[in-house]
Amino acid sequence: MPELPELEALAATLAGPLRAAPIDGAPRTHFAVQKTAVPPLAALDGRTIDRVWRRGKFLLFGAGDLTLAVHLMTMGRIGWHAPGGKRPKAPALEVRLADGAALLGTEGGTRKSMRIGLYDETGLAELLRHLGPEPLDPDFDVAAFDAVLDRAPRQLNSLLRDGRSIAGIGRAFADEILHEACLPPFAISTRLPAPERTRLLAAIGTILRRGIAECVERQGPVLPQRNDGRLLRIHGHDGEPCPRCAETLRFVDFESNRIVYCARCQTGGRVLADRRLSRLLR
Repeated sequence: MPELPELEALAATLAGPLRAAPIDGAPRTHFAVQKTAVPPLAALDGRTIDRVWRRGKFLLFGAGDLTLAVHLMTMGRIGWHAPGGKRPKAPALEVRLADGAALLGTEGGTRKSMRIGLYDETGLAELLRHLGPEPLDPDFDVAAFDAVLDRAPRQLNSLLRDGRSIAGIGRAFADEILHEACLPPFAISTRLPAPERTRLLAAIGTILRRGIAECVERQGPVLPQRNDGRLLRIHGHDGEPCPRCAETLRFVDFESNRIVYCARCQTGGRVLADRRLSRLLR
């Protein structure tokens, strides 16, 4: 699933090309991904997308008082395609522009899980209401982070991935952040001492800003079909040497997620039990 760095970089990249020409005709969507009927998508015809931004894992395309909101879920991809260029077949979202370019959304596999809707100001506020604070917002300081950590006892990896607690971070960058902070993935948030809280907050900023910068440099106007592994030093690299200490990176496997960590850097040398087989060792 695309996460904050990929989406933030893409929003910045798309803003210029999408402003270049108005929307030509009503956008088209696959029936399974369109989640709103009012306002109708035809209301975008002739309007210009004048703002592109990200909130959590939503990409938001503003056109006056209306906003097209796109959540790519796990397999969705989106991007700007130049006039006359090669384009994917049967896109889940097609927004044609008057200059011949198009904003196209695609989804791998047969299951259509993307979520696309058109919202007025009130509807957009309701759509985004459940999201937690943005981790790179200047107001997300130590006090705000403490409030998130102390809201309820949560394992750190789970808390970082919960968009209701902190917006925009997923499986991949949660692993990267916790490794940067030298903290175990299953440490309990409410028990985290002040120095470790400060270290974790700093790691969030360091890893996400680095990820955005690397995405801006490499990504271009279309999200790649596969996540760029060069962005990640830890997630997806289990079995390889830790980039900090050269210890072999280990993992805990879940049905739909694999958490990667370094025992030397993060757990004091303790190997965490695979939850499929036994209770977690803490």
